[in-house]
Order: sequence, then C-alpha cells, then structure tokens
Amino acid sequence: MGWRWIASVLARGTSSESIGEPRSRALPPVVAIDGPAGSGKSTVATAVAGRLGWHRLDSGLLYRIVAYCAIREGMGAEQLQGLSTMVRDRLRMCLESESSAVSSHRFRHDVEIQLPGSAESASVRWNGRDISSAVRVEEVSRLASHVAMCKTVRDTLRPVQRACRREPGLVAEGRDMGTVVFPDATIKIFLTASVRERARRRLQQATAEGASPTLKSLERSIEDRDKRDVERQLAPLEPAGDSKRMDTSNMTFDEVVRRVVDCVASIP
Repeated sequence: MGWRWIASVLARGTSSESIGEPRSRALPPVVAIDGPAGSGKSTVATAVAGRLGWHRLDSGLLYRIVAYCAIREGMGAEQLQGLSTMVRDRLRMCLESESSAVSSHRFRHDVEIQLPGSAESASVRWNGRDISSAVRVEEVSRLASHVAMCKTVRDTLRPVQRACRREPGLVAEGRDMGTVVFPDATIKIFLTASVRERARRRLQQATAEGASPTLKSLERSIEDRDKRDVERQLAPLEPAGDSKRMDTSNMTFDEVVRRVVDCVASIP
C-alpha cells in the first residue's frame, strides 16, 4: 500500500472507516501501546520495535505537527474549528518519495516527515529546517492535547496512522491505538505509572535537554493532561478491554521492554 494512495484518500475526504486492505487479506501484526503522558510509551515502543525489527508509529507526532503549524498560524486552543480547517485544507499529505527503508512525506504547509523503516525516531523538517525537537517543546505539547480533541483532525490523521501497518509488523504508541486506530491489534499494552514517577521521568528528560522545570509543575501538568485525556468525549484515554495493563512505577526500563517482547513471543 503506497503513500500516493494515502494522499488520494485524504484528498477525497474518504472516511477512515471505509479504508484499509481487503478483509480477506491477512494484515501485518500490530503491537498497540497506549498510556497517559509520561508513562514511557515512546521509549518502550522504540526499544520494542528495535528488538523485533518492526516499524514504529509515534501517533502523537502527527498531532504535534498540527499544533506546531497552528502556532505558526497564530492559532490557539480556542480556535479548534480553525485547526480543523487547516488540517483539512492546508495540510493534505502528498507523496514526496518512497523507498523500502524511508518514507518521506511533504505537507503543503512546507512540513516534511521522514518515517524510517526501523525503530529510529522520525524527523520533521519545516522549510528545510529540522524541527524534530521544536515539535516536542511544552507549548506545542499543550496545544497538541487540544488538537487531539478535534474530530476533523483525528478523522484526517487516522488513515495515515493505519497505513503505517506494514510488514513485518508495527509497534504503534499513543492514547487510542488499541481502542480506535487498531482495535484488531495483535497485542494491546496499556502502560501507566504514578503521577510522581511520571513527573520524575519528565524532569530527568527535561534536565538532560537543558530545561529546568520543577517537579511540582510537571506533576500539575501531567494531572491536567490526564484529566483532559480521560474526560474528552472523542476517543478518551482508557485501556482496551483486552489489553495487558502494566504499572511501571517500580519497574526498570529493561523489565518493561522484556515483558512486552515476551507478550509478542507468546503469540501462537
């Protein structure tokens, strides 16, 4: 399934429910990893994809890109309809190039995403400038959580997420991978940890990047994000009924990765 096909789907405005491979064809396996902010989804998904040699989908990256573009346009959380219009009319995805190793996608808004065919992190460029770090700053993160509550945005991005399902398999991480995007995922994992532990991890990451937030401010930020994610009407954060739940508060990173990989290995 090529990315030119994805572009044509988005251009036609086809609903996400009507797309996908024919039902008669076996789809590649998917490990869906969901969880709240700071639960370790991204790092665990990267490591698991690397161990398995599978593709990786960072679903939050797409929402961050939309949020980044919105900020550049002077839009805020109170202008969600404007965000919807921007996605629908200005951020249609069209093919730049494709290979077995790297897929490159360019938005009309001069945003290009490099999606590697392995566990490496995706890179994002704006007018040729690498903004991979810029889309992960706190301002973008805050708006991204509001962007994710917009139905038009989610409907537009869902087929792009589903099209990442390629052989030999996909490790997809986000907040609704196992409930909405890949309800038929082979393995569903829901990671969580205490607010204090998640804030501690975020503080460690921020310090390494040269930032200096306080632990208390990060705890408040995580609590606010949890509230928005759980209470939103559209695809609220919740574990799938058939997911394996892991509280990682007292687990090492390697232990979490090993448990997820073991779950995959147990598939008949």
